[in-house]
Amino acid sequence: ETEDIARLSKALGMKRSEFRAQYVGKNEDKDTVFNKRPCPFLKRNLCTQYEARPDCCREYPVSLAIDSMEKLDNLSANYTVCPVIFHALERFRSEEGATL
Repeated sequence: ETEDIARLSKALGMKRSEFRAQYVGKNEDKDTVFNKRPCPFLKRNLCTQYEARPDCCREYPVSLAIDSMEKLDNLSANYTVCPVIFHALERFRSEEGATL
């Protein structure tokens, strides 16, 4: 989390404290998350800060393969936010005939 904030704030030419104030919040589990949805760096389904993107974004789609209820809950919660998750789950649904 700290490395993500350092990387993104540097890429944006901001102090970490400024970045936190503008972009960072906590979810119900007290995890550090962006305070806006969809991601504030997502424009026309592309990441405007791709080189500095957070680790959670760097891990996709590898983390889609991890068999964990927590990961499934996370995918479900981010289905409408992240285009990678959206397209991966839509593809799975069309190929497998699954309902989400």
